[in-house]
Amino acid sequence: MSGAKRGHRANRHEQRASADLAAASRRSVEGLSGMGAGRRSRGETGKRVARLFLGFLLVAVFCCLVFFMAYRAELIGGRTIPNVVGSGTEQATSRLSDKGFNVGVNEVESTEQLTGRVISTNPPAGTRADKGSTVTIDVAKNPETAAASDAPVTAEESVTEAGE
Repeated sequence: MSGAKRGHRANRHEQRASADLAAASRRSVEGLSGMGAGRRSRGETGKRVARLFLGFLLVAVFCCLVFFMAYRAELIGGRTIPNVVGSGTEQATSRLSDKGFNVGVNEVESTEQLTGRVISTNPPAGTRADKGSTVTIDVAKNPETAAASDAPVTAEESVTEAGE
């Protein structure tokens, strides 16, 4: 019986050695591949989540800053219509054209503003409109002058009428 016990112990010893060898092999492969590192502690997981959240937050803030700066530089969101009320027709047309707007001129009878001066704009000054959109300026004329047509006059027509 003692021989059977010895054989059993030797067999267990071989099994244990084989298991240790397999575990060492597994650890070396896991170390090289980075896979199977096992469970992380809660502290490590919390720190990892905090770093990821902070990274996403920084990216979001950066994107918001880029959007804000592009909006302020009028690269997106249209262009701001300048205040041309009180300016002459030619000066107002020039300022609006320089901003990229098409200009329509509408003559309106007015006793409050000098003839040839801008009374208002449509859309109003300070609002944003797409480049190439039409901004209509209302220009004062004396009530004694000939009746104006109801249709808005373009800037080119206004210039040709002034030259005649």
